[in-house]
Amino acid sequence: GRCVEACPENLIPQMLMHAAERFDDASFEAVSGMECMECGSCTFVCPAGRRLTQALKQTRRSILDNRKKK
Repeated sequence: GRCVEACPENLIPQMLMHAAERFDDASFEAVSGMECMECGSCTFVCPAGRRLTQALKQTRRSILDNRKKK
């Protein structure tokens, strides 16, 4: 839960990561994933060393790219 405390946007990085790992764009957006400002605080404090910021950034970019295609 350190990542939740570290997030300046009050997001829940674990939930965002779960959606990102499943390539579930709808769930990612439902838990406010597009509000992530990619500051890296969650990755920095993660005791497991998960690369949260990188995965969230890739998912956000994918969603934005898909929006442009429509």
